[in-house]
Amino acid sequence: MSHYDETSLVFQNLFSSAEFGRLYWDPFRDADGDASVKSTYKPKGKRKKARKVSGGGKHRCFHCNSILRWPSDLKYHVAFSHTGKQLNVCPESTCSRNFQFPYQLANHQRTSGHHNWKVVCPVCDKQFGNQRFLARHTVAACNRYKQEQH
Repeated sequence: MSHYDETSLVFQNLFSSAEFGRLYWDPFRDADGDASVKSTYKPKGKRKKARKVSGGGKHRCFHCNSILRWPSDLKYHVAFSHTGKQLNVCPESTCSRNFQFPYQLANHQRTSGHHNWKVVCPVCDKQFGNQRFLARHTVAACNRYKQEQH
């Protein structure tokens, strides 16, 4: 008896064995053996993959054709590199350095002392731009700051 004959006999007696029903019963199969519900599952190899733009971004500068990843990066790039806008300028009159991003200005102010920050940690005397930054200041950061100062 061939393998085909064995399987056809098994499918004719589909519900004869509880073990067979548990292992091979397909709830979406009709009595004729056709699947009535189409599956939308696609194996991993068959899925379409999204194309990546070379350079990792899709926002192109019209001035120099640089490709940037985010719209905000493009905005800062154009303003800082091509229009000469003063985006994040140090408030110190003797310095007046221009920075592309706000975090760069904050780092400059913290390291050079070019600020008028009034929020101070009572333990280590580190100054902060606002109360929210002081609230995030941890004991470990306090200890590190004290060690750096001595």
